[in-house]
Amino acid sequence: MTIKAQELLWLPKPADDIALESNEVHVWRAALQQPDSHAQFLRHILSPDEIQRAEQYHFPEERERFINSHGILKDILGLYLNIPPEKIRFRNNSFGKPFVDIGGPQIDLQFSMSRSHDLALYAITCNRQIGIDIEYIHPILEIDQLIHRFFSLREKHAIRSVSPDHKLDTFFRYWTYKEAYIKAIGAGLSVSLNQFDIFDSTASFIELYNIQEDFREDLRQHTPDISHPSPEYVATLAITEASSYRLSGWQWQK
Repeated sequence: MTIKAQELLWLPKPADDIALESNEVHVWRAALQQPDSHAQFLRHILSPDEIQRAEQYHFPEERERFINSHGILKDILGLYLNIPPEKIRFRNNSFGKPFVDIGGPQIDLQFSMSRSHDLALYAITCNRQIGIDIEYIHPILEIDQLIHRFFSLREKHAIRSVSPDHKLDTFFRYWTYKEAYIKAIGAGLSVSLNQFDIFDSTASFIELYNIQEDFREDLRQHTPDISHPSPEYVATLAITEASSYRLSGWQWQK
């Protein structure tokens, strides 16, 4: 699983619909703190069920992040599908992974969304599975308990071998490796994070070990491309199938 070290250029949102070739992967970055006028636009996009889910959050800032992140997802998908974003609906596979349900013949548009704190990332492609994860790097009091519970022996050793100054960043980097992989294969909770190793052996390769045979995939994980999409964040993009592709970055804006 080779990692290509390249700096993503975050291009502005196009004014019209956007084309997605079969050999392309697009990653969108979006701020979740939006002006009131933008927030109202995004709220209007959501379905009644999605608004109901948003209202279940106790804190207003969490409700705002949910509404903005899901509204932005629909707005982005609308660019590719050439339909109004409020008409986009989702269904889930047997493991809970969502896909677009537009009625009639389905197109193979694959997407993955992740949000943390005030930033969200969206990965869009077709004809291949994809997963993305972003995490806000912040102190965690129970970090050793999380490492013990969710990481393999190999990963525990790797994390504990780094200096204390790099422990937190390494923890989140490994966490995004694993979460992005789980999202890419669409396995949901059927695969536990501690059931497989993602061992960052060098700056050029990530190796996958011990994953259940049912969920083995030809997977590439790319981290330097989007490893720090913004200060204080770390992210991973995981893509199944080893065929070459072109990666582009976009910045969402109203």
